[in-house]
Amino acid sequence: MNRRDGIAWDELGIEDWLPEDIPYTKMIPEESLPLVEPVRRRAERRVTLMELIEAFELARKEAEERRLIEEIRRAERERILEKARKRMKGIVHEETIEKDIDRVWRRIKSLNGNAIPITKLCRFDDKNERITTLIALLHLAKDGKIRLYQRRFPFGKIYVRKLS
Repeated sequence: MNRRDGIAWDELGIEDWLPEDIPYTKMIPEESLPLVEPVRRRAERRVTLMELIEAFELARKEAEERRLIEEIRRAERERILEKARKRMKGIVHEETIEKDIDRVWRRIKSLNGNAIPITKLCRFDDKNERITTLIALLHLAKDGKIRLYQRRFPFGKIYVRKLS
């Protein structure tokens, strides 16, 4: 440490903490080492065969209960996933984003660089196509290939213009 931090190492006074005449390996006297012996229960009698059978039967029942609970959990997970898949049907897009970007880019190039509303790039009545087109347009704008703008903010049409 240096003076900026407040206290220097030599100001800590650690010489009181560690006696110099005793090596650090001899700080605990050997005769007073704490020994902790494991706790062992002294059996007063031997376990009978019936007690062993009962213990194994109890363990088998517990294992069966755990297996049933796990099976119920697995079935419930599958039911929830299936329900989510049905709810998401049509929303999950199978094609890759690169294909969507390529499709939208070809459509924009075919329109000769004129400013066009984004409603002309896809069927806007189809929710999935509308979303994939908007995502593709955002990627193309980020790549600097197109410019997106809106004449009447916030409710006007959004236009696309091909750059260069």
